[in-house]
Amino acid sequence: MRRTALNALVALSAYLSVAALAEESASLASIEDFAADLERTPGFFDLLMHPVTAETFLVVPRAQGEFIFQTSLPRGVGSNDLGFDRGRLEDTRLVRFERVGRRALERRAVEEAFASSVLTGLEVVAENSEAYVVAYTPFLTTDVTRIGPALDAMGEGTFKVDADRSAVWPTNTRSFP
Repeated sequence: MRRTALNALVALSAYLSVAALAEESASLASIEDFAADLERTPGFFDLLMHPVTAETFLVVPRAQGEFIFQTSLPRGVGSNDLGFDRGRLEDTRLVRFERVGRRALERRAVEEAFASSVLTGLEVVAENSEAYVVAYTPFLTTDVTRIGPALDAMGEGTFKVDADRSAVWPTNTRSFP
């Protein structure tokens, strides 16, 4: 009897979760409507960028699997002694997107070797049957290369990204085919 009640509770919980996700998705704009006034750069992941604010969005195909995520420094920090020279390649990761309701998690593809596998959580802002769009500006304006903590560890001071004084650099933002 208890097992039957527990199974019914689990089934009801799963049904309600799926129904809630379906309701959330129904309220999202279509990609076509959302992107109507945005500049689109085709590539492995299409980029959508607002022509005035440079707010950036990423189009994630639903069938997208794992991919290589590479970060680099477009500019140096002003002192060769620190080792943060322009063009320096940072971590290379094998990652994938996982959709969870109105969020898309960018996760390491190899979870067993790492304590924390989520690199970022991104808001899903539009979708269609083939893809969804995530707000990517918040991620692009973070210290993904971890320069702040590295400078602090070197005794060079405490630095952090100030979101109010940060922006996506449109001329250096690309989506590679």
